[in-house]
Amino acid sequence: HASATGLVVRSTPEGLGAKLFDDYRADGLGEELAEDITKARIREYEFLTEHVNATDWESFIGECCCRDQYPDDEELANRTELWTCRKKPGDAAEECDPTRDDCVIHKQRQRVGESKSGLTLRRFCDREFAAGVADPVWVSTEKAFAPKFENVSDGSLPAHWELW
Repeated sequence: HASATGLVVRSTPEGLGAKLFDDYRADGLGEELAEDITKARIREYEFLTEHVNATDWESFIGECCCRDQYPDDEELANRTELWTCRKKPGDAAEECDPTRDDCVIHKQRQRVGESKSGLTLRRFCDREFAAGVADPVWVSTEKAFAPKFENVSDGSLPAHWELW
Protein backbone atom coordinates (compact mmCIF):
# COMPACT_ATOMS: atom_id res chain seq x y z
CA HIS A 1 0.00 0.00 0.00
CA ALA A 2 1.51 3.31 -1.10
CA SER A 3 0.72 5.74 1.63
CA ALA A 4 0.56 9.43 1.02
CA THR A 5 1.82 11.79 3.67
CA GLY A 6 0.34 15.23 3.67
CA LEU A 7 -3.07 16.41 2.52
CA VAL A 8 -4.93 14.11 0.10
CA VAL A 9 -7.75 15.65 -1.92
CA ARG A 10 -10.11 12.80 -2.74
CA SER A 11 -11.47 12.02 -6.20
CA THR A 12 -14.14 14.47 -7.25
CA PRO A 13 -17.51 13.01 -6.27
CA GLU A 14 -19.84 12.39 -9.18
CA GLY A 15 -22.43 15.17 -9.44
CA LEU A 16 -20.59 17.55 -7.08
CA GLY A 17 -20.79 20.49 -9.49
CA ALA A 18 -24.54 20.08 -10.04
CA LYS A 19 -25.12 19.90 -6.28
CA LEU A 20 -23.05 23.03 -5.62
CA PHE A 21 -24.80 24.90 -8.43
CA ASP A 22 -28.24 23.96 -7.07
CA ASP A 23 -27.20 25.00 -3.55
CA TYR A 24 -25.92 28.39 -4.76
CA ARG A 25 -29.13 29.01 -6.71
CA ALA A 26 -31.22 28.00 -3.68
CA ASP A 27 -29.25 30.59 -1.68
CA GLY A 28 -30.56 33.24 -4.06
CA LEU A 29 -27.58 33.63 -6.37
CA GLY A 30 -28.45 34.21 -9.98
CA GLU A 31 -27.78 31.62 -12.65
CA GLU A 32 -24.59 33.28 -13.95
CA LEU A 33 -23.01 33.91 -10.54
CA ALA A 34 -23.91 30.41 -9.34
CA GLU A 35 -22.23 28.98 -12.46
CA ASP A 36 -19.09 31.11 -12.00
CA ILE A 37 -18.69 30.13 -8.34
CA THR A 38 -19.37 26.46 -9.11
CA LYS A 39 -16.78 26.48 -11.88
CA ALA A 40 -14.18 28.06 -9.58
CA ARG A 41 -14.87 25.53 -6.80
CA ILE A 42 -14.68 22.54 -9.15
CA ARG A 43 -11.51 23.93 -10.78
CA GLU A 44 -9.95 24.08 -7.31
CA TYR A 45 -11.04 20.54 -6.56
CA GLU A 46 -9.77 19.11 -9.87
CA PHE A 47 -6.55 21.10 -10.29
CA LEU A 48 -5.72 22.20 -6.69
CA THR A 49 -5.49 25.84 -7.80
CA GLU A 50 -5.36 27.11 -4.22
CA HIS A 51 -2.24 25.10 -3.41
CA VAL A 52 -0.49 24.46 -6.75
CA ASN A 53 0.38 26.70 -9.71
CA ALA A 54 -2.26 25.00 -11.84
CA THR A 55 -5.55 26.13 -13.36
CA ASP A 56 -6.10 23.41 -15.98
CA TRP A 57 -4.89 19.93 -16.94
CA GLU A 58 -1.79 21.15 -18.78
CA SER A 59 -0.53 23.21 -15.84
CA PHE A 60 -1.54 20.50 -13.34
CA ILE A 61 0.57 17.82 -15.05
CA GLY A 62 3.46 20.29 -15.18
CA GLU A 63 3.38 20.62 -11.38
CA CYS A 64 2.53 17.06 -10.32
CA CYS A 65 3.66 13.48 -10.79
CA CYS A 66 1.57 10.34 -10.61
CA ARG A 67 1.73 6.90 -9.05
CA ASP A 68 -0.67 4.10 -8.24
CA GLN A 69 -2.26 4.69 -4.85
CA TYR A 70 -2.51 0.95 -4.14
CA PRO A 71 0.27 -0.82 -6.10
CA ASP A 72 0.53 -3.78 -3.72
CA ASP A 73 -3.18 -4.61 -3.62
CA GLU A 74 -4.23 -6.82 -6.55
CA GLU A 75 -7.89 -5.80 -6.30
CA LEU A 76 -7.18 -2.05 -6.10
CA ALA A 77 -4.04 -1.66 -8.25
CA ASN A 78 -4.37 0.44 -11.43
CA ARG A 79 -7.72 1.87 -10.36
CA THR A 80 -6.81 5.02 -8.40
CA GLU A 81 -4.09 7.47 -9.34
CA LEU A 82 -2.33 9.54 -6.70
CA TRP A 83 -0.88 12.75 -8.13
CA THR A 84 1.71 14.38 -5.86
CA CYS A 85 2.29 18.10 -6.27
CA ARG A 86 4.74 20.51 -4.68
CA LYS A 87 2.87 23.39 -3.06
CA LYS A 88 3.38 26.85 -4.52
CA PRO A 89 5.34 29.53 -2.65
CA GLY A 90 3.29 31.27 -0.02
CA ASP A 91 1.60 27.99 0.84
CA ALA A 92 4.12 26.64 3.39
CA ALA A 93 6.64 26.09 0.60
CA GLU A 94 9.10 29.00 0.94
CA GLU A 95 11.52 27.09 3.13
CA CYS A 96 10.32 23.75 1.97
CA ASP A 97 12.15 20.50 2.35
CA PRO A 98 10.34 18.24 -0.16
CA THR A 99 10.46 15.34 2.29
CA ARG A 100 8.21 17.24 4.72
CA ASP A 101 4.48 16.60 4.63
CA ASP A 102 3.53 20.28 4.52
CA CYS A 103 5.39 20.82 1.26
CA VAL A 104 3.24 18.56 -0.91
CA ILE A 105 -0.41 17.94 -1.62
CA HIS A 106 -1.92 14.90 -3.31
CA LYS A 107 -4.85 14.60 -5.69
CA GLN A 108 -6.60 11.29 -5.96
CA ARG A 109 -8.16 10.43 -9.32
CA GLN A 110 -10.45 7.43 -9.57
CA ARG A 111 -9.89 5.89 -13.01
CA VAL A 112 -11.84 2.63 -12.77
CA GLY A 113 -15.28 2.35 -11.18
CA GLU A 114 -17.54 -0.57 -10.37
CA SER A 115 -18.77 -1.11 -13.92
CA LYS A 116 -16.89 1.43 -16.04
CA SER A 117 -13.34 2.49 -16.82
CA GLY A 118 -11.76 5.74 -17.96
CA LEU A 119 -8.58 4.03 -19.13
CA THR A 120 -9.68 4.31 -22.77
CA LEU A 121 -9.69 8.10 -22.34
CA ARG A 122 -6.21 8.25 -20.81
CA ARG A 123 -3.90 5.42 -19.81
CA PHE A 124 -3.21 5.03 -16.10
CA CYS A 125 -1.01 7.88 -14.84
CA ASP A 126 -0.49 9.12 -18.39
CA ARG A 127 -0.27 12.85 -18.95
CA GLU A 128 -1.71 12.68 -22.46
CA PHE A 129 -5.23 11.76 -23.49
CA ALA A 130 -6.02 9.15 -26.15
CA ALA A 131 -6.44 10.05 -29.81
CA GLY A 132 -9.69 11.94 -30.32
CA VAL A 133 -9.83 13.06 -26.68
CA ALA A 134 -8.59 16.51 -25.68
CA ASP A 135 -7.74 18.01 -22.29
CA PRO A 136 -10.69 18.64 -19.95
CA VAL A 137 -12.75 21.79 -20.40
CA TRP A 138 -15.70 23.19 -18.44
CA VAL A 139 -18.95 21.60 -19.56
CA SER A 140 -21.77 23.81 -18.32
CA THR A 141 -24.50 21.18 -18.75
CA GLU A 142 -22.61 18.78 -16.43
CA LYS A 143 -21.24 21.48 -14.09
CA ALA A 144 -17.90 19.70 -14.37
CA PHE A 145 -14.59 19.62 -16.18
CA ALA A 146 -14.70 16.85 -18.75
CA PRO A 147 -12.46 15.69 -21.58
CA LYS A 148 -13.35 17.21 -24.93
CA PHE A 149 -14.29 14.53 -27.45
CA GLU A 150 -13.17 15.71 -30.87
CA ASN A 151 -15.44 13.39 -32.90
CA VAL A 152 -18.66 14.23 -31.03
CA SER A 153 -20.62 17.05 -32.65
CA ASP A 154 -23.63 17.16 -30.32
CA GLY A 155 -21.61 17.72 -27.14
CA SER A 156 -22.72 14.44 -25.54
CA LEU A 157 -20.39 12.60 -23.20
CA PRO A 158 -19.83 8.84 -22.92
CA ALA A 159 -20.97 7.10 -19.73
CA HIS A 160 -17.42 6.89 -18.37
CA TRP A 161 -16.38 10.53 -18.96
CA GLU A 162 -15.95 11.36 -15.25
CA LEU A 163 -13.19 8.75 -14.88
CA TRP A 164 -10.69 10.87 -16.82
